[in-house]
Amino acid sequence: FFGILYLTACGGKTAEETRIVTETVEVTRVVTETESIEIPAAEEPAAEEPAAEEAAEVVDSGQEATGSERGGDQIEPPGNGPKVEAPRQQTAVLATTNDQPRAETEPTPIPATTASPLTAGEIDDNARRDEYLAYLASYTANDVVRLDVSQRHELVVVDGAERPLLGVELIIQANGQEITRLKTGSNGRSAFYPRPFAAQAATYTITATAADGNSQTVSVNASEAEWRIAIPAASQPTTAQLNILLLIDATGSMADEIDALKSNIRAIASQMPSQANVQWSLVAYRDRGEPFAGQLFPFSDNLNAFAAALDGVEAEGGGDYAEDVQGALALALEQFVAQNGRQAVKLIFLVADAPPHLDYTDQPSYADLLPQAAALGVKIYPLASSGLDAQGEYIFRQWAQWTNGRFLFLTNDANGSTSAAPSVTSSGAAYTVGNLDTLILNIIRKELSGL
Repeated sequence: FFGILYLTACGGKTAEETRIVTETVEVTRVVTETESIEIPAAEEPAAEEPAAEEAAEVVDSGQEATGSERGGDQIEPPGNGPKVEAPRQQTAVLATTNDQPRAETEPTPIPATTASPLTAGEIDDNARRDEYLAYLASYTANDVVRLDVSQRHELVVVDGAERPLLGVELIIQANGQEITRLKTGSNGRSAFYPRPFAAQAATYTITATAADGNSQTVSVNASEAEWRIAIPAASQPTTAQLNILLLIDATGSMADEIDALKSNIRAIASQMPSQANVQWSLVAYRDRGEPFAGQLFPFSDNLNAFAAALDGVEAEGGGDYAEDVQGALALALEQFVAQNGRQAVKLIFLVADAPPHLDYTDQPSYADLLPQAAALGVKIYPLASSGLDAQGEYIFRQWAQWTNGRFLFLTNDANGSTSAAPSVTSSGAAYTVGNLDTLILNIIRKELSGL
């Protein structure tokens, strides 16, 4: 994404730079206060066509899926796992926003280096819906939140010239009651799943409001998979705004992946699309009870400061397996609310090797957070690291599918050694494999292609 600036543990700080060491209690408070957006359910539209991947290889695997033992009636707390406990030390992160003062002397970024030889696979569950629904049905363990996405309606919003509109707010109502809100991506599309909201109706009323204030209200039929709405007077933004948030598991078992991520970001930086104004944000998380449960770098266009914050993330802690990923996702969504970029492409890249704690009942469940992400127009692209189990894969694929993202997974380790693809990909479905840099760049280019 950009040149990395090394952030050392001692010296080099100015009075304007703020050290953030977030205690568990503070992060819990932030998560608890996250405003929930109530949302209901929908039908089945056409899925996005997968982007043409550069130097990608199509793989067809035929192993059986694992980790699908039948559970009990209650969600079982996540078990212990091989999370590695590294030496602990508090890590400071530079907090910078656009209106904060800069250091007197702007650091010179380190030039992009050769990317590490990481390769990754990619699954687009919205493009292969039948396979995805079969996968959901085959997973019988009682350690996930079930979201019925079997009924799907795809909303398409265009201007008077039939061009897709980004950032259109969609308010969906049935029988005079609001069910949920959505926001369109750069392709003018969003998806509505009615069944998780228990709001079945024969017809729905949709009010579509573009970022420039122009709106249109239409009545649609529940029997139709695609709902098309035209706002003739609306216009697409003249400049592409791209908001990228890195959501990183910073526990000890992630040391190799974090180091490789820093190296890869240097290589990606030099190839970022030039037409986009990019804002960067970072949330690095662990679990409750760690020296800090979360690091935060708010959205900023200061690449050097963001690079320094990323370089300051150190992998440590993590005694059990599951982590506070739901709390971290809630904190990440708060950054998009604060940034308030309505006509922006909004992406979360989640890098993790462990599922979320589902036994933390004092915070929003991902069943609540995913509709919030859809209402903000945020797409989630999980990148599964080595060690992610079947539960984690199921959950992260849910996150990607619901938000119109795609599920990525490393197919080799930081040293270039081959690692097994996740269990789901071995159920017989075809998936693409390519250089990690290339996959991420293709995602970004596709997301900006409609602008």
